[in-house]
Amino acid sequence: MKHPSLRYLFGLLLYMLVNSTGMAQTNTWTGNTDTDWHKSCNWSLNAIPTCAHDVVIPNVVNDPIITGIAHCNTIDIQSSTGALLTINSSGSGLLEVTTCPTAATDNGGCSVNLLPNPSFEDMSCCPSGLAQMTCVDFWINAASGGSADYFNTCDFTSTAGGPPPSPIPDGAGYVGFLDYLEPFPSFAPRKEYIGVCLPTALTSGQSYTFEFELATSSGSSSVTIAIYGTTSCANLPYAGVACPTTTAGWVELGSVAMTPDNVTWQAGTIAFTAGAAYIGLAIGPNCTNPPPPPVNPDRYYYMDNLQLY
Repeated sequence: MKHPSLRYLFGLLLYMLVNSTGMAQTNTWTGNTDTDWHKSCNWSLNAIPTCAHDVVIPNVVNDPIITGIAHCNTIDIQSSTGALLTINSSGSGLLEVTTCPTAATDNGGCSVNLLPNPSFEDMSCCPSGLAQMTCVDFWINAASGGSADYFNTCDFTSTAGGPPPSPIPDGAGYVGFLDYLEPFPSFAPRKEYIGVCLPTALTSGQSYTFEFELATSSGSSSVTIAIYGTTSCANLPYAGVACPTTTAGWVELGSVAMTPDNVTWQAGTIAFTAGAAYIGLAIGPNCTNPPPPPVNPDRYYYMDNLQLY
C-alpha cells in the first residue's frame, strides 16, 4: 500500500498549465523499467520529458523519482487515483515547469540534453575496478593513454583516495579522472578525460551551456574544468595523456575554475559558442599543469549529471 504522507505529493500541490502553445506532445510515465524519471525507457514516447512535453503521471507500480534537473511544459499528476511524484531535493532534484522559449537560440534551461547517457546510467557491464570506461555506454577515455574511471553503486564505487559525497547527484553511475604531475621521472603531467561522440553535431555560431556536478576524492582541491571539441569523431580517442589541444583537430570550447571538495557535490557551468560543427567532445581538466606534490597531491575528481543544451 502506498503512503502519500511519506512522499512528496505533487499531485496535491502542483497541476501547472503554463501558457501552453498547443504544440506540446503528451509524454506519459510508464515506469516500465524502474522509478528513474531520467530514463527514456520509463516514458511512453521513449524520451525523457523536455519543455516540449505535457507530462502525465498515472497510478503505476513504479512511481517516478526526480534526482536531477527535470523539465516539462505541463504536468498532470493523477493523485486521485493514487499517482505520486517524488522530488529528491536533497540530491539536487529540481522540476522546472515552463513553456519552451520561442527563439531558437534561447536555451532557457529547458532544451533537450544533447549528451547521450548524461548520468552514466546505461552500461554494458558493472565496473569492478579502475579504468573500466568500456562498461559505460557511449562514453570512452578521450585520451588513448589515459585511464578515466567508471563507477556504479552496483559494485565499484570509489578510487583509493576516497569515495564521493553521498548521495550521487543522479542515479547510480558516475565517472572520475585525474589531474596531477607524475612524481617520476620528472613531474610529467598526466591528465585524464572522458570523451563522447554526439548523436548530432553542434551548430556553428550557436550558443550552448554545459552543466555538471563535481566532487573530489579527498579534501578540497582547485581545478579548472574545460570542455573541448573536434569536428571528427575519428579524433576520439587522441594519443597520449596530455591536454586535447596538444593534438591536431581539438579546440577548447570553454572552462570554469572551481574548488570542489569531498563533502558536497558542486555545480559547474560553462557557456560557449560553437565555432564549428563539433561532434566529438572531451571533458576534464584544462591545459594548465597542476602544482607539484605535496600541494594537492591527490587531484582526483568525480563528475556526474552532465547537461548540454
